[in-house]
Amino acid sequence: MFFGEIGDYILARAEYSLLRGGLKLELGGLIELGDEGNAVSFMPSLTYKIKDLVTFQLGGFLVTGNSSKIKFGTFKNDNILFCAFKTDF
Repeated sequence: MFFGEIGDYILARAEYSLLRGGLKLELGGLIELGDEGNAVSFMPSLTYKIKDLVTFQLGGFLVTGNSSKIKFGTFKNDNILFCAFKTDF
């Protein structure tokens, strides 16, 4: 029941738009406070609206922690970088 247990978290997200909303900078974060240790996750991303229906996004998921006995601390060696194109129709 490791992932089914309730934990203590602090979650925050900030967003800033430039170029009349065509470029968006986002920074999200999560702090997990547990009895066995702590973990901090950063989720930055950059979104560029190429046209009305086409969007390019670059971002990541970076985790640091001092224990592998808590939920997000188990992912401390699994940092992710992603690149995405999105179209709406």
